[in-house]
Amino acid sequence: MSEPLRIAPKVRTRQVNLRLTDEEFGKLRAACVISGADSISDFARAALFRYISLAAAASASPTDQAPLSNFYRTVLRLEAACRRLEERLGHLNHENTPAE
Repeated sequence: MSEPLRIAPKVRTRQVNLRLTDEEFGKLRAACVISGADSISDFARAALFRYISLAAAASASPTDQAPLSNFYRTVLRLEAACRRLEERLGHLNHENTPAE
C-alpha cells in the first residue's frame, strides 16, 4: 500500500504579536479549546481571516452589497452580544465563588 500524497503547507514567514490581560488570554484559550483548534495561533488565524472575509463580502459588488452588509452587521452584533453574555456569566461565576 502506498503512502498518501501530502502537500506541504505554505511556509509562514510573518508574525503578529499582541499583548493580552490574563483574563483576555483565558478567554482566548477557552474559545480555542471549545472550537477544537489545534493551537491558539490556528484559532486566532482562522478568526482573523473569517473577519477579513466577512468584511470583504460586505464590500462586494454594489448589487450584492446590501444583503451581505446586513448579514455582516448581524454577525458582528451577534458576536458582540455573545461577548457581553460571556462577560456577564463570568461576573456571575466570580460573584458565586465562595471566598477561601
